[in-house]
Amino acid sequence: MYIIYSNFTPLYLLFNLIIFPPLAKPLIIVLLLLSAVAYYTMKNLGIIIDSSMIRNMLESNTREALNQVTRPVILHLLTVKTLVAETECAKLDIFL
Repeated sequence: MYIIYSNFTPLYLLFNLIIFPPLAKPLIIVLLLLSAVAYYTMKNLGIIIDSSMIRNMLESNTREALNQVTRPVILHLLTVKTLVAETECAKLDIFL
């Protein structure tokens, strides 16, 4: 039973932060941008993001991370930000 609670505790805390109004908009923006980067990586590079991939990402340095930021990634993020973030936040009555 403890395993079930420990698996859902981070989600519970995350959703409680989204409900808190001063943190809602920044947290939603960060989550949407992170999901856009993950989608772009999986779609265009054909990789699957799992726990080892996240561990490698957290262990990389700034130079390695900046090598992955290219013009198509930036264009994809801007597209996702303007199309998805604006519509989703408008549904939630949160204006960017």
